[in-house]
Amino acid sequence: MTPKAMRTLGTIMLIVGICMAVPGIIGLVTSDDFDIKEIFVLFYLFGTLIGLGSIPLLIVSGIKIRNAENKTAREEIYGYCPKCGNPRRREDTFCSNCGTQLPY
Repeated sequence: MTPKAMRTLGTIMLIVGICMAVPGIIGLVTSDDFDIKEIFVLFYLFGTLIGLGSIPLLIVSGIKIRNAENKTAREEIYGYCPKCGNPRRREDTFCSNCGTQLPY
């Protein structure tokens, strides 16, 4: 599953969880009938579980997307820093990792 698909699924799960939990809370507070309260409790519990289940998806997708954005593409690598070995691009004059001035 791609990180963007994970983020989309996590967001949908979070929205569905909130849409289920909020009416459950409102029903629990406003209802006097015990039989109806059981239904609202189920709404609240399932909404909370779905919402909490979305958190790992959102965290993992965010980490994967951030890592993909920070990596230098292989086509862009021009050489490596002589001091720390970090990949560099042709236009870099200083190492992005250690700050050493790079030779051309």
